[in-house]
Amino acid sequence: MIKKILFIQPFSLVDEQLSDILLTWPIYLENYIKSKLPKLQFETLYLPIEQKRGNIKIKSYEKDQIELFENQMNDLVLNLKFSIDETTLICISCTFSSLFLPTKFIANFFNRYFYKSIIVLGGTHISACNEECQGKEFPIDYLIVGEGEIPLYNLIKRDPKKKAKPLLLKTELISNLNDLPILDFSNLSISKYIKQFSNLSISLSRGCPYNCHFCMEKTLSCLNKGAKRWRVFSPSRALIEVKNMINFGTKFSINEYGFIDSIFGMNRNWFNKFLDLYCFEDYCSNWIETRLDILNKDLIMKLYKKKFFCMYGLESLSPKILKIMNKTNNPRKYLEKFWEILDLHKKLENICAINIIISHPGETKKTIEDTFQGLEKIVLEDNIDKTYLNVRYYHHFPGTYIYNNPSEFNEKYGTKFYPISKNWWKSNDLKTQKIASICVKPSNTLSLRKSIEKFTENYLKINKLNLEKLKKTTTDNISSIQKALILKKTNNKIINMEKEYINFLDMNQIEAT
Repeated sequence: MIKKILFIQPFSLVDEQLSDILLTWPIYLENYIKSKLPKLQFETLYLPIEQKRGNIKIKSYEKDQIELFENQMNDLVLNLKFSIDETTLICISCTFSSLFLPTKFIANFFNRYFYKSIIVLGGTHISACNEECQGKEFPIDYLIVGEGEIPLYNLIKRDPKKKAKPLLLKTELISNLNDLPILDFSNLSISKYIKQFSNLSISLSRGCPYNCHFCMEKTLSCLNKGAKRWRVFSPSRALIEVKNMINFGTKFSINEYGFIDSIFGMNRNWFNKFLDLYCFEDYCSNWIETRLDILNKDLIMKLYKKKFFCMYGLESLSPKILKIMNKTNNPRKYLEKFWEILDLHKKLENICAINIIISHPGETKKTIEDTFQGLEKIVLEDNIDKTYLNVRYYHHFPGTYIYNNPSEFNEKYGTKFYPISKNWWKSNDLKTQKIASICVKPSNTLSLRKSIEKFTENYLKINKLNLEKLKKTTTDNISSIQKALILKKTNNKIINMEKEYINFLDMNQIEAT
């Protein structure tokens, strides 16, 4: 019989930002299971924070480093509030593909030293690639794909046993989010790490009704056929969740909050009702990620008054690429709406952030130029310096439509997926872990090397425009100097990144001349 549950968030050797982000999966799982089975004991090992504290400090995946990791893990386990035995359920989440190897090492550790405990594995990467964890060689007992609350609860109820090879549990989700127990941060084992985070975040909805080819939301929705593609708390229930988060956060002097919904406020009617009820603007501000084509002038005004800042997954300023991405059926109208919304932000002097993907399959020199010309326009017209640009490379992640259908993009656009971009997360080499996912030739007319060159060239041009604007600034000179230093630091980072990527291509003889 299960009496104790240990949640483990794996560490990363390639993503330093993980230690600053509170991933919410253990919060929702513990809160749900605790409401059903209050006598269970819970503990959490949030390894990115333990890494930040210096308790996990390996530098590679070499054998001696893994031995060091096991010694460090043993010290952490000895400090848990309960001992690990056959009544303990070890729950590990492989939330990102880059965590696959750390997840495997963690599972190996418990399988070797605490072999009577039962190990359950889930997470976004596992939902995309669960078949690679189903063999006898993978040291776990159960696999969960999709949402974890109901499958985990059902597993505990039926008194699980050790398995000779992993058993894939039936996928089930909570169709009505109002059925979830109200989130109680103060009663969660992860709360011991709260002081390490500068912000808190929750989600008020799950899923996404759109079918962008670079995203795996469509794949996740296919796991639950017949279920709504977007589920959300009622506005009044959503307000209770927000209130609990803020009340808890203020005890720890946290004043930054956010929502990690795949798409916030997809239903405009719900969005308006929620904002009408929201009453915490005097206490904090919030970041949300939403679709710009959901919004209108009234909603933008409400968001502004309620201190909500928007992040938009614009992805491209090329109508052709937007169509290839399956971002929208009407790229022209979509871009017109973007410029309209951006103009409203400027008039209100309201901060927003814009996400852009470069080198997406089908990209050409012309489409890259179209996007950066649009970004230049934003920089030149943004006199208030409140539009943040997040420009990044296309990454070849499993579970997406592109990853699952490479021949389609090869036939249509001449996209070439170099072998190293397949199953890159299994490599022990850190450079491969970091860079291999970008190793995709976008099209017949644009090589991977050329796309890297164009990315760097245009990014530096954007930053040059920003620096020229700062030189003309006469007010708040100290702030201008600080911004200039940040831009120069970013330039160095972009230049070094190009060198690192090209060296990687040379080393692996990709597009060698």
